[in-house]
Amino acid sequence: MKFFTLSTTLLAGLAIASPVADPKPEPEADVDVYVEKRIAPAVVGMAILTGVVSGLVGAAAREAISTIKDVRNWDDAREKFTTRTVELMVRKAHAKEAAVCVNVGYSVDDESKIRDRISLDYKMGNLHTDYDCFYLSGPSTFHLEGDGGFINIAVQSGPCKYDRGTLTCPP
Repeated sequence: MKFFTLSTTLLAGLAIASPVADPKPEPEADVDVYVEKRIAPAVVGMAILTGVVSGLVGAAAREAISTIKDVRNWDDAREKFTTRTVELMVRKAHAKEAAVCVNVGYSVDDESKIRDRISLDYKMGNLHTDYDCFYLSGPSTFHLEGDGGFINIAVQSGPCKYDRGTLTCPP
């Protein structure tokens, strides 16, 4: 009798602790549509800058983002960001300076000739890349250590000369 009472009590306890199936499971399609509606606005057409974006270069980068915010293609957005940023930067450049935005490796033979360098992350949804944007004066030489193209670099050379990855600024 004790065994019967013990086993009945144990089974009753297990039955209470077991999970109960949802009486009305939601169809898979509804869940997918709901998730898609939540995620889509955050991914499409949203570009964000992070990092220290102050000074003249930061202001140019922020303004560039505001003018290209509706671009939805990642590569197009990056090209427009670099070109628009340096277009805005060069307006505030000193007479003997070039404006540069780059996201691949580079070297400058005289770092003291760099002014207002900022490093920032450019994000669109889950995609992101980083850029350095700055003014360069001479005498100095900038060497690109990666692929060119407006996705990776944009230069408004001013009095400097840019040729195949090398920017040379005279004294």
